Amino acid sequence: CCTLCRGEGIHQSKSCPRCYGTGKLSCHTCKDVMFLKKNHLKTFQVFNIDDGDTIIGEGLGNEIVGGRSNLVIFIDLETHPIFNKFNNDIVMEMELNWSE
Repeated sequence: CCTLCRGEGIHQSKSCPRCYGTGKLSCHTCKDVMFLKKNHLKTFQVFNIDDGDTIIGEGLGNEIVGGRSNLVIFIDLETHPIFNKFNNDIVMEMELNWSE
């Protein structure tokens, strides 16, 4: 949402100079073809995820003509110095004394 006109598209009874009357901020990544819009955080509960998998959130992407695109998340697992993935579990090797 445009912070200057608060999404109204006008600023002091004239077109907003920041969003040009749209009430939305343009996306600089795609050269102003799409618009940015503040949205609520969506949470995903995904099980059995593995490296190279893809998660698709239908209708959760950018605004396009005729609706919204899909949000596509590509999973790229990286190695961690402490935790490892074993089958569908996260494991950690640790030395313990008998008293622990």
